[in-house]
Amino acid sequence: MLTVANRQLIACGRTAEVYAWDNSTVLKLFFDWLPSEFIEREAYAASIIATHPVPSAKFIGTLSVSNRRGLIFERVDGPSMVALMSSKPWLLSRQALPFANLHFLVHSQPGDGLPQLKTVIREAINKAQSLTPELRAFALQVLDSLPDGHSLCHCDFHPEQIVMTATGPRILDWMSACQGDPMADVARTSVLFVLGHIPSQLSFFTRTFIYIARGPFYRRYLKEYLRLNRKADLETVKRWMIPLSAARLYENIPGDAGTILPFLQRALAQDQMEKKRNLV
Repeated sequence: MLTVANRQLIACGRTAEVYAWDNSTVLKLFFDWLPSEFIEREAYAASIIATHPVPSAKFIGTLSVSNRRGLIFERVDGPSMVALMSSKPWLLSRQALPFANLHFLVHSQPGDGLPQLKTVIREAINKAQSLTPELRAFALQVLDSLPDGHSLCHCDFHPEQIVMTATGPRILDWMSACQGDPMADVARTSVLFVLGHIPSQLSFFTRTFIYIARGPFYRRYLKEYLRLNRKADLETVKRWMIPLSAARLYENIPGDAGTILPFLQRALAQDQMEKKRNLV
């Protein structure tokens, strides 16, 4: 039986560990609690991403190790964008520009063959146990009013997903990739920056840096993305944040409910006030 004994552990996330497998590849080994459908979905998405001119780690194939399922990817060496900025804070504002450019590049590609983002969001909202019936109905109502779209969407796009290699940045983790409205993907990133809880597995220094720096970085990113994408609409991004933040609750990430639920309650109250004004 294959094992990861004597293999170098490169990274550890919420759903998987990443090990050096050989000189040119890594093994993303999922924890045994993760449903197989999520692993199969990432393998399928990674095979589709490989057909697009998007800078990412090449997908090699699947592998089972110690009764755990894993995916083999091309090894890409370098610090994450977060690690680079935390070691060189003066690069903070500057890195927001290539981050926005990468996101715009993703959205310039078709999402053919991937799940419809609105379908995925609707399922997550319906399964999010911390939503009240009123907030669930509100989030679904807003979702139904928003456009579909057929662009490639990463759906978990943040600086920790960008590896800064010697030959340029690479985008990792396409497990959540969908086809949909680019504004939805920007809104998902906005939810992570504005409402998301900083992962506890990161070092204290990194978490402190993210807490201080993410506001200025996010504002610069959003301004640059809106400049690049002339079809982008800030109001649509804000509207998309309502169903996307509700869907985020399905992931049961510690700390997120404390920021997302008040956000949804404020959005609902504002929506009700606007409807009353329109009746007058």
